[in-house]
Amino acid sequence: QQALDEARSVLDGSIRYDRADPQAWFLLGLVESAAGKLAEAEYALSTLVSLRPDDELARIALENLAMDGSGFEDPARAALAAWRFQRAADFENRLLYQKAMTEYRRGLAVDPYANQGRRRYAELLRSSRLPTSYLSELRFIADLGKGDKALSDAMEIYDSLLEGSVSRDWKVDGATLASSPYRIAVFSVGPGGTPYHAGSDMVVSRYLRDSLAFEPGLAPDRGSPRVPAFADSFRLARESGADWFVLVGVAESERDVIVSAELRAARTGALAARIEAPRSGNDRVALAVAHVVDRIRASLQLRGTLVARKADLALLDLGRVDGVAAGDAFLVVKNGAVSIAADGSGLVWNEADVVARLVVGRVDDEVSEGKLERVGFFDRVNPRDTVVREPPKPAAAPSIQAKPAGQAKPAANAPVLEVLPATYVWSTLFDRVRSLY
Repeated sequence: QQALDEARSVLDGSIRYDRADPQAWFLLGLVESAAGKLAEAEYALSTLVSLRPDDELARIALENLAMDGSGFEDPARAALAAWRFQRAADFENRLLYQKAMTEYRRGLAVDPYANQGRRRYAELLRSSRLPTSYLSELRFIADLGKGDKALSDAMEIYDSLLEGSVSRDWKVDGATLASSPYRIAVFSVGPGGTPYHAGSDMVVSRYLRDSLAFEPGLAPDRGSPRVPAFADSFRLARESGADWFVLVGVAESERDVIVSAELRAARTGALAARIEAPRSGNDRVALAVAHVVDRIRASLQLRGTLVARKADLALLDLGRVDGVAAGDAFLVVKNGAVSIAADGSGLVWNEADVVARLVVGRVDDEVSEGKLERVGFFDRVNPRDTVVREPPKPAAAPSIQAKPAGQAKPAANAPVLEVLPATYVWSTLFDRVRSLY
């Protein structure tokens, strides 16, 4: 507490000398927040946002403060979210739909009860060909008591259109299925050099954690604490039961930022991916974090759960949002037999634990249906078994055939090709290549 009081005294003096000092206002907001003085922290960060509307980190820090220290219906949340929704609408008008999606999600994280913001987000889901997700958003708005005739008509239309879909046939709701997403712990590791915004690594790591929460198949842990050393993050990740952990670092100047991240396996601490996202200009923090999120998703092998079964048909908790399409092939592995490789390179399992092969026939937004092909004589497929993408078959070694009569002999200096036996090696490269299409 004494250190916080001393820091506050120094920063107050700096602001009295130069009231337009953005660095002093930013650090004062973090100091007041750490001291538990949320009103003073909000005043400092709000002042900075009004002085520098283009300061991304100040706005993100202010949003973090509102999400941590106020109720869902606080008017301050609505004002902050409205700015995000306006940006999302501008991106939509410029046909930048992915950026619009990011802004809508951030706005709804700040103000979950926003009526118009959620309606616009729902329309973006509809145009993205996610009808089940669209209907879920409309129902959420209706449950809030903010429905009207247009909303009721849209719900009735899509309720009828979705008759015969996978989720209706199996009588499930993708949002409430018992699934097993990857648990990810996020930590900040301190600034790289002297940052323009002191404490920016903590703000960015929290922003990254919130962004990961919207990704299918991922479940980030609450909080994103700063750790003094790798050993501390490794210990905390293991104790929390996480599957993976991410170490986030930030180096920045007034106009540039580099967000770096290390994705590591929580069981062994092995490095799975090292990511660097340098960005300049406007929206640099959002663009850098979006790149890190994309790389993290590409580095994690798709894993799902067999939710239910009817004869030779099975329901998976994977759908369009996970990149699943009709015709995709999966392996069904005995529950508990799939683990993360010790070197963090992907998933591993024993061939003896593979109980079936599954080919997807129909796909919904968050679930899919496939036909089972039993492996072995006995039927060992059960709900809660794990499903993973079928690895690509190893390339067949070229056969050595007898030389036809009259064929010319190879030149004496021609290189001799050594034919190696095909090996079966599973890596995440297959999923990364698929993600390009």
